[in-house]
Amino acid sequence: MSEKHGMILVVIIAVFTFSAPFLLFGLVLPLFDKETGDNIVIGIACLCSIPILFRTIKEHIDNKNRKKEIEEQNKSKNKFNALCQEFHKNKREYDELEKIINSNFIFIYLYIIQNNCQQKYLEYKNIKNETFILFDKLKVLNSDQIYTNKDRFLEFEQMCNGINKLKNISIILKDFISKKQTTPEPTYTPPQSHEPPQPQLSRNEKLLKEYEEKQYLKAEEIGRRYERYIGYLYEIDGYKVDYNGIKKGVKDGGVDLICSKRKELIIIQCKCRDEQGQIHENTILQLIANLSKYKRKYPNKNVSAVLYTSHDNLDDEVKATLADEVAQGALIHHIIKAYNNSYPKVKCNISDNGEKIYHIPDHSATYDRIQIEINKGEFFAKTIKEAESAGFRASKA
Repeated sequence: MSEKHGMILVVIIAVFTFSAPFLLFGLVLPLFDKETGDNIVIGIACLCSIPILFRTIKEHIDNKNRKKEIEEQNKSKNKFNALCQEFHKNKREYDELEKIINSNFIFIYLYIIQNNCQQKYLEYKNIKNETFILFDKLKVLNSDQIYTNKDRFLEFEQMCNGINKLKNISIILKDFISKKQTTPEPTYTPPQSHEPPQPQLSRNEKLLKEYEEKQYLKAEEIGRRYERYIGYLYEIDGYKVDYNGIKKGVKDGGVDLICSKRKELIIIQCKCRDEQGQIHENTILQLIANLSKYKRKYPNKNVSAVLYTSHDNLDDEVKATLADEVAQGALIHHIIKAYNNSYPKVKCNISDNGEKIYHIPDHSATYDRIQIEINKGEFFAKTIKEAESAGFRASKA
């Protein structure tokens, strides 16, 4: 049956259905007297009007609900637009304030200590983290997807409140920084001392002093110093030490030190972290892989591996993996060795032509390539004076 024929059939059925009661009514009505017939007509008319009444009421309710829904959507949209403007304004101000705070962190540290508000600073960091997680989540959605969805809109309001809190806290910190930068430090006149004045330090003594007393170290500087300290322990024990991690940086393949003495070869991974900085399984798995690699590369050597850490902070998976490897006979060890900044750092080296030269860490280009051989009269000096008293001069490189 074609679509045209189908429509004709639907129309015929509808007309018949609608007119059938009236045809029936026309046939039956003459059987009654006039008064009864009038009552029947009125009754049928009432019955026919009931569906129309219900439909009218339903349409009225639907229109009212639709109007209410549109009003609520418009209200949400207007509120969303207002919050959007406020959010972008607050975020611009916060971004500018954060630049000032990040470039003056030493003052922020002072503020935290002086006001005993370490806990509040942690709360500030948590608010910042939660706010920008929501920002990353919502920035991929368009405005309709936010203000028409109750859960997304609540998250959006939370994000706006978060950025407002961050801005207010940042204003307090900026005011503190400004006050510290403009307030002159109180002058202090030390009491007169009857002790003889301290001798002036030479340039090289100052360089060594600065190296040993430097306070704020980056992560790579901490790692480099720890590797030098562990390497020193092996050099004074007669090992030839290759400072692979310092020379190659991120391309060291997970081997910081390669220590060799006769038929013994030790590969070392160094991790200098605070007590909370846990070391995870990927570190030990990389060291195990390197142990197999160096065994194949040096079949005539007795190859072993050591993981040095500044604290006992291996996680449970690392400890379990290490225990399994040791149980299976692998020559791999974990040694806890805290960094000791007082070890002698000045390398006193005798060149091939017999020249005695000393090297200061971070100020001699060849410092990490120099090998100290104790049996040749070379040594690590504690001070510049000690090195110069033994006849060594400063490196020119």
